[in-house]
Amino acid sequence: ISFNIGQLACYQSTLHKIDTIYFVGNYVRGNIIGQKQICFAVNFMGGNKVSPRFLQHDGYLGALGAFMREFETPEL
Repeated sequence: ISFNIGQLACYQSTLHKIDTIYFVGNYVRGNIIGQKQICFAVNFMGGNKVSPRFLQHDGYLGALGAFMREFETPEL
């Protein structure tokens, strides 16, 4: 599962020309083995051109996203 997460994230980052991927959530929080597998997958698939990052305090990101959604411009 971890390798697939890293692989899909790497493909998306390549598609959108992003060189840093941030992983958050309950699955990776405190899961050292999962983090290592994701890093291996991203480095393997991305040829060490993409950098995986894991946030230590990510518990408030959902609330932050909901807050920022309030200020989005409506689509026409």
